[in-house]
Amino acid sequence: MSLLYAWINQQTVEHPMSVTPKQMETQRIKELEAEIRKLKSENSLLKKVAAYFAKDQL
Repeated sequence: MSLLYAWINQQTVEHPMSVTPKQMETQRIKELEAEIRKLKSENSLLKKVAAYFAKDQL
């Protein structure tokens, strides 16, 4: 085994990654999906409010 592989193995043992890149990506997708749901809900409410006030203008 080369010195480089020995060093990589040692670093992996001493400093393991607590979260893999795949887990980070999955978490980010969940956060973005939650934000999309929130924004759609807010947009829907704003459309209803705008329609309510537009009705009063006529």
